[in-house]
Amino acid sequence: MHSPAPPDPPESPDPRQQYLDRLRQWRNRKEADLSLEKVTRNMGKQLERLQKQMGPMAELWEQIVPPSLLPFTRLEGFARGVLTVGVQGSSRLFELDRFLRQGKERELIQRFKAGSLRRVKLQLAAVDAPNDLPAS
Repeated sequence: MHSPAPPDPPESPDPRQQYLDRLRQWRNRKEADLSLEKVTRNMGKQLERLQKQMGPMAELWEQIVPPSLLPFTRLEGFARGVLTVGVQGSSRLFELDRFLRQGKERELIQRFKAGSLRRVKLQLAAVDAPNDLPAS
């Protein structure tokens, strides 16, 4: 068993000892903050920023993309004027690419009110989509 920590020594009248005691208070490392408060606060701010940035874009995306392709796409990011979209399956990626190249990408760029959208980048991704294949 561990013995309890010794009590703090009484303050001595010696100025050198008082100086060392004060120095110990300042120089000793403080215990690490193990709470998640700071992490959750930062994540909350990042999510708010992402929602503010991607919210209008998501609404516009849902208006332009055909309903047959929409469940298989996911907006993954928006940085430096490039909207990154994850698409489930190469055949759907090809179909969406053809759709966007028929003038819908230009329409998306023009209708985005922030005006900072320059292009749409498509990439393969695992998207949680409804199972469109019948059960066998």
